[in-house]
Amino acid sequence: MIRNLMLSSGLALLVLAAAGCEILGLDGDVKVRVRNGSDQVLTDVSIFLPRNTLFFPELLPGEASAYAVVPKAYRIVTAEVVVGQDTARAQVIDYVGETPLDGGRYTYILRVSPGDPPSLGVDFEKER
Repeated sequence: MIRNLMLSSGLALLVLAAAGCEILGLDGDVKVRVRNGSDQVLTDVSIFLPRNTLFFPELLPGEASAYAVVPKAYRIVTAEVVVGQDTARAQVIDYVGETPLDGGRYTYILRVSPGDPPSLGVDFEKER
């Protein structure tokens, strides 16, 4: 009986550790999300990664998307958004010298600066 209790306790600890790794992003997957860091509604939000594109129809001010598991990502990213009637784009020229992100959770923060047309900046944040 004590042996069964010890085995059950050990199994429970393994399950909790595995769940904790997934929550913290330590399971090896690269998980990214996008947050609207501006005070304007962003529509038709596209994030262009090396092997895929993430699309969000709308992000309200301060809103963040859910995390998406991606095969490859970098600190820098090309992004395009629509603000009102204008399109703003932040363009990456190349990834030379950049290192792919390790497994974990990351956020790309989109910041729109007023202008005609508005400009788009992308900040990067590693989640803890």
